[in-house]
Amino acid sequence: MKIKELLNTLGEVSAKNNLPTPYVCGGAARDFYLGNLKNINDLDVSNGSPTIKRLAFFMFQELNKSYNILYKTHEKGNSSIYIGKFKLDFSSHYLAPNIDQLLIAKGINKPTNLEQEMYSRDFHCNSLLLSLDFKNLIDITKQGIKDLDNKIINTCLDPLVTFTGSSNRVVRAIYMATKLGSELSPEIIKCIQANPALMLESSEKSVKEKLQMSVAFDKIKTIKLLDQMNLWKYIPTDIPELAEEAKKRLILVT
Repeated sequence: MKIKELLNTLGEVSAKNNLPTPYVCGGAARDFYLGNLKNINDLDVSNGSPTIKRLAFFMFQELNKSYNILYKTHEKGNSSIYIGKFKLDFSSHYLAPNIDQLLIAKGINKPTNLEQEMYSRDFHCNSLLLSLDFKNLIDITKQGIKDLDNKIINTCLDPLVTFTGSSNRVVRAIYMATKLGSELSPEIIKCIQANPALMLESSEKSVKEKLQMSVAFDKIKTIKLLDQMNLWKYIPTDIPELAEEAKKRLILVT
């Protein structure tokens, strides 16, 4: 099934069931802006509403009429449909605690559902939305495109709120910086320097995977960021790509 056909079906299923308009979000929207959207293996979808779970199931029912597919719900609240090697992932609709009050402080007095969800995401660069026909890019925070242009990684909310609200975000900051050839904002650096144990919000598996990928993108920058944010004692001791550097810092490596 072609991507265009799949997304057309998604839009039709959403409209048929009177659900909010769905959008492509996350990495695909970001990569579309950067011109890097090639060889698509997965797409993330959001409609800024708890009804996203219903959309996922309705979409599964529709596709299951013609295709041999797999449908899964995950612990974090997101749902996925697997069509061969392709994955269509539906948002968990995670909202940061007290998101309305946090947005009021930003001058957004009556936030929409999409604003609530996009500001609850990790970084501006990951908060872009793309229409299903890939014609319209929406920058909810009005900072996503600017940060991509300036090659900066910054959180949508105060870094401490962002990093304590959801798991794996500290190590993702390092991963995103190396992947996109960007710098972490001074606010992120300062926050993690003061609270390096935030790394423990991440699972050991995720830390290993993301740091290994970070090293593959840019080992020097990965090491620099681990040094700069005092994170060495909070990472697993059995990451081969970082073992020698860990030893130099008197970290016990098994």
